[in-house]
Amino acid sequence: MHALQLLRKMHADTKTQFKVILGTPDAAEADRLWRDLQPVLDLHEQLEDEFVYTPIAEESGPGTPLGDWDARHEADVAL
Repeated sequence: MHALQLLRKMHADTKTQFKVILGTPDAAEADRLWRDLQPVLDLHEQLEDEFVYTPIAEESGPGTPLGDWDARHEADVAL
């Protein structure tokens, strides 16, 4: 499977998982589901970095919106 196809499938699957977690009335079960999802989210982030964001940044080059996106994004999520 192509990396972008896999990422799209992961987006759809994760959206479904979020709905299940948010709709789970039992807090312990929701917590378990959330913890089960964490490795998938970590893998997804690694795949995005390797196959989407890094290649785009390298192709765009520094000083461009896409080339500088990662630094801005990291500063935003660190808040």
